[in-house]
Amino acid sequence: MAIKTLEKIRHNGEEIPSGESISLNEQEEKRLVLLNSAEYVKETKELDDFVEEIEVDPEEYEELSEGLKGSFKAEELVKEAKKHNVVIESQRKDDVIHAIITQGKAEDILKEEE
Repeated sequence: MAIKTLEKIRHNGEEIPSGESISLNEQEEKRLVLLNSAEYVKETKELDDFVEEIEVDPEEYEELSEGLKGSFKAEELVKEAKKHNVVIESQRKDDVIHAIITQGKAEDILKEEE
C-alpha cells in the first residue's frame, strides 16, 4: 500500500516534502500513519503502464545525470521536465533526473541550458 506524507519527513537521510506519495515497508508506513505524519492512499495504476521509457547505456546515463545535477536545482528540473512533457512520480531531484533520462529528454534539456 502507498502513503501520502502530511508533513515534511526524513527517510534514509532523504527529505521528503509534504504531499508526496511514497511506498515504504509496511511497518514504516504504519508508524508514519500512527504519528499523523502520513495517510494511506489508494494505489493507482503504475505510471510505467503509461510512460514509454528508453534503455540508456550506464555510462551515458551517468554522464547525463551529472550534467543535469550540475546545471539545475531541483525546482528548475521539475519545471523543465513538465515543459518537455516528462511524466514524474516524485519531485525529488534524483527521481526527476531518472525520469528525464529514461524518457529521452535529457539531451534536449541540456541543449537548452547551453
